Amino acid sequence: MEYTKKTEVLGGHKNETYKIENNKGQYFMKLKRFDGFNHKLNYSEVAHLEYVPNLLEETPEKLVWEFLEEEKLELNKKNLKEMAKILYKLHNSTIKLPKSNHKARLEQYFEEIKDKKDIPSEVHTFFNKAEDIIDNFDDSTPLHNDPWMNNFVLAKDKVFLIDWEYASLGDKHFDLAFTIDGSYLSTEQEKIFLEAYGEYDKKKLSDAKILVNYLTLVWMHRFEKLPFSDKPIIENLNKK
Repeated sequence: MEYTKKTEVLGGHKNETYKIENNKGQYFMKLKRFDGFNHKLNYSEVAHLEYVPNLLEETPEKLVWEFLEEEKLELNKKNLKEMAKILYKLHNSTIKLPKSNHKARLEQYFEEIKDKKDIPSEVHTFFNKAEDIIDNFDDSTPLHNDPWMNNFVLAKDKVFLIDWEYASLGDKHFDLAFTIDGSYLSTEQEKIFLEAYGEYDKKKLSDAKILVNYLTLVWMHRFEKLPFSDKPIIENLNKK
């Protein structure tokens, strides 16, 4: 797609993203940056979903989506219910996604950082537990794999789910835990979210929270500079 103006959109941790413009309108362009686990899906599988922005162009190097004029997404009852419904629809869909790569990601991230001097002790103490959780999880449900609050976008009077690059099959409790802990939901907000979602297993959700926080911890310590503080992640791990 040709454009006359390009403005960088800040906030991502891997890909370069831009707002681009031409005489037909405004669009969102993401330049793909590969880490061996992302951008494995066929984006046409998710592009038709009602809660996904319109995909206008995909090449091996980039994605161009419709540009959404975002409103502030308050984590109120209405929006939490809508977020839950989106995940429920996704988890019960028949879209075709890559096989689960949760264990491969876990093992690679751990190998990359295990000998670093300044990593938290939790990197080692929770590794076997995280592996066991994955071994006992379902691996056949379509997942987004990164559904924290910044990837839920309020625009045009509805909630969208964006940034699908890590989508794969897996266990639905991983997505639920990611939304809850990744969005720092309060006990009351979590209750509203889960009641709106429907059936889930409390033990699997508890295990998924450990996995989500551990995977985030080993992922972030691969960076030379942490993308955000690891203190809430470590606190979450130690209270599970």
